Amino acid sequence: MKILIVSNSPWRNDNSFGNSYSNLFDGIHEQIEIANVYLKHGTPNCTIVKTFFQISERSLIRNLLHPKYPTGERRLPDTTATNAEAKDARVFDKVRPFKGPLLIWARTVVWKIGRWKSRELKEFVDAFAPDLLFIPIYYSHYIHDINFWIKNRCGIPAVGYISDDNYSLRKISFNPLFWIDRLIMRRRLRKVFAVCDIVYTISENQKEYLRQRFGDKFKVLTKYAEFDKSNKPAGFRPHVPLRMLYTGNLGSGRYSSICLIVKALRQVNVHEQRIVFDIYTSTVLSEKLRSRLNTAETTLHDAVSFEKVLELQRRADILVHVEGLSLKERLDVAHSFSTKIVDYLQQCKPIFVVGKDDCASIRYFTDNDSGIVAQNYDEIVRKLTAVAASPEILEDYAEKAWTCGEKNHRKSIHQEALKNDLFNVVKQTNKTR
Repeated sequence: MKILIVSNSPWRNDNSFGNSYSNLFDGIHEQIEIANVYLKHGTPNCTIVKTFFQISERSLIRNLLHPKYPTGERRLPDTTATNAEAKDARVFDKVRPFKGPLLIWARTVVWKIGRWKSRELKEFVDAFAPDLLFIPIYYSHYIHDINFWIKNRCGIPAVGYISDDNYSLRKISFNPLFWIDRLIMRRRLRKVFAVCDIVYTISENQKEYLRQRFGDKFKVLTKYAEFDKSNKPAGFRPHVPLRMLYTGNLGSGRYSSICLIVKALRQVNVHEQRIVFDIYTSTVLSEKLRSRLNTAETTLHDAVSFEKVLELQRRADILVHVEGLSLKERLDVAHSFSTKIVDYLQQCKPIFVVGKDDCASIRYFTDNDSGIVAQNYDEIVRKLTAVAASPEILEDYAEKAWTCGEKNHRKSIHQEALKNDLFNVVKQTNKTR
């Protein structure tokens, strides 16, 4: 079976999209063939996808100025980027902090008037001849134009995967442009849901919300891992002082929650240093904000590779997951589930969690009793104090984390279910033709 996937980012194992989707398909890629059309600067780099096609805003704009310039081209996996791509990346990094409705609309206009429906793209799609379109459901207008065009051209079924809350109106914004764009996107996503035989969601919260509105085509799909006894980490032995670790971004209110942990550690360590805290993030922070995370108890580090992150997690005693505590931030992540959580569970380490349980990821820990959950500052202080006084309780939480992962994310079980779903969708479509 051949599957075509259109993504914003190139499929690389060192970016969020590539890491997540390689995890989904890695165990079954020998039974399927995957092609990736991507719509941004950068080069692909993964082992499970062999066929790539790139369209970028740079090429669309250049084609409008010089019609003979192609808007898309086949790409090969590579670990390096061209000078033009590096320049595009720098421009993107500069405008990323200003992301909002106006920038979204500006990009949409470029794709609307751009000649992305090129001879090269048609030849690529026709030559690959996909049996199934797998749709990452982004908050993006133009990517769905491309998906609809491919589906109609090839006459194939579609399966969707939505991992962010791109549909609900449970948001806080005083910008009328935000709400105009949101309403337009909701209408577009209703069409996406309608053409999909199955839509995977990232969390139970998201599944239930969409099921109530669109029926029973929704299933939960999260990251997998090998939760077998043969690869279970050795018994938990905490250090003195205890080592806490956070690896991830500090947006969506996470910075404030991390600061609450930093503040709490001053109380916990008032007589002696019982817990130290290392924070690794790629989030760009001002010197003032950085200084708040560099204290006697805590150290802020720049981001490191995924392989290094796993090594740091293996050496830590407590892994930290946080979400923002304000209402706006909670609504932003109400349906979200971080793939990092599965990495945490696989390490068989206790997990300290900060957030309200109206967020999907926090509710996950409370429902599965798989982490030490604190929902406010007083609880952070009380629970960290208890951990520092009785480190032996961490061994129980380490075991709970592994058990939760074994129950909910075992690769051999859930990846087989995904494979069966995809083959059944194609089979049922062929029957009705």
